[in-house]
Amino acid sequence: GSLYSQDRILQAMGNITLAFHLLCERANPNSFWLPYIQTLPSEYDTPLYFEEDEVQYLQSTQAIHDVFSQYKNTARQYAYFYKVIQTHPNASKLPLKDSFTYDDYRWAVSSVMTRQNQIPTEDGSRVTLALIPLWDMCNHTNGLVRISSVLLKDFRA
Repeated sequence: GSLYSQDRILQAMGNITLAFHLLCERANPNSFWLPYIQTLPSEYDTPLYFEEDEVQYLQSTQAIHDVFSQYKNTARQYAYFYKVIQTHPNASKLPLKDSFTYDDYRWAVSSVMTRQNQIPTEDGSRVTLALIPLWDMCNHTNGLVRISSVLLKDFRA
């Protein structure tokens, strides 16, 4: 709350704010959201998790620039927020203060990147980003939405 209100980067980057909330909830053993968070993958297939040989396949393509840009931006963000967490007075009570690692940040950013949804705010004046646990459990295949292999709705209809 108070850290958010004083940090312009958090205010401007809803996905990063959501990633921080996710990390704080994961670090809280009493979090209501912990059972959901524990269902999330421990690693992703986003470019942030590519191995060197996977990146080599992208040589001579435009995609290589996008991958390196994502690496660079994520590393810069981590360095910035690591410093904020260690030095800002309003960060002293964050549950991740003593255990904020790049791997944690990469995981949270990838979790949000692959699962974020826009939803209206309570007053309906704008949209915000959120994770929607049950929506995560949907499997989208060929225009069909399935949960536990049960057909819910055919979007082609």
